[in-house]
Amino acid sequence: LYLKFSFNKELAVKYAEALKYLSFCEESYEKNETVSELGKLYEQFKYSDEIALQYAESLSSMSITQDFAGKQDSVNKLKSLSSLFTDTENIAFFYAKALQNLVREQNIEERLKTLSELKQLYERFETCEEIAKIYALTICNVCKYQRKTNLRLGNRQESIDAKSILENLRSKFPQNRSIRQCTEEVNEMSRY
Repeated sequence: LYLKFSFNKELAVKYAEALKYLSFCEESYEKNETVSELGKLYEQFKYSDEIALQYAESLSSMSITQDFAGKQDSVNKLKSLSSLFTDTENIAFFYAKALQNLVREQNIEERLKTLSELKQLYERFETCEEIAKIYALTICNVCKYQRKTNLRLGNRQESIDAKSILENLRSKFPQNRSIRQCTEEVNEMSRY
């Protein structure tokens, strides 16, 4: 149907949704093909936030199982989507999830750059608890990896105090167990 009526946006949105769900249940090679098809659909309807959202969710999901280069590619595509759809919290969340998947395989310099990206995302969407949680988990992991709570981020070497940032996140989202746990772990580290 989509091939027959390829300029029908409503049909394209339904096709994008079907591709997204298909990408969730396929093996690696087929998943790449499906997400690639979704990317082509997005290119045709570049300013459709519905199709962009389906594409972002598929890229984020795919980044869980990709190798390092694949994760970087997905992150770059999600960064582009996030910068184009600056007010779309869901796309920013999927970008944050992909960054979280990437950070696990990075060296310390790369982790600090990724943490800087997450900081910027959180500053754009301060009310999004899921982005705040990913930000807190990443701060905690970087602190553990570096064995210190004062971190320097990005090219400008911006200094941040992980302990105070996590305390602020905990006070803003007191019900979030992950943020509370990260705050407690970093507070424990700062005692030594």
